[in-house]
Amino acid sequence: MGGVLAWYSLIHTDPDQIGALLAEFARCTRPGGGMAIGFFEGPELVPFDHAVTTAYFWPIGVLSSQVERAGFAVTDTHARTDPGVRRQGTIIAQRCA
Repeated sequence: MGGVLAWYSLIHTDPDQIGALLAEFARCTRPGGGMAIGFFEGPELVPFDHAVTTAYFWPIGVLSSQVERAGFAVTDTHARTDPGVRRQGTIIAQRCA
């Protein structure tokens, strides 16, 4: 696979399970392939009530470490902190050889 787009699709994943999911993304992505993750960003890894079920705020550095442990190199991160809305984060990464 050339890449993975996980745009807010991991927000309900229990933090204990995130490593296994990211490892599966790495397994399915060819070396050099890309990945983009959109998520709720926060200063601490904490759960919060969401429309369907519990979701999680992730510090960019903590989630980036999980991405790198799974076999990706993080190439860019971004946090958006507009007033009145939940903080949002983006991680862009490339599958290592």
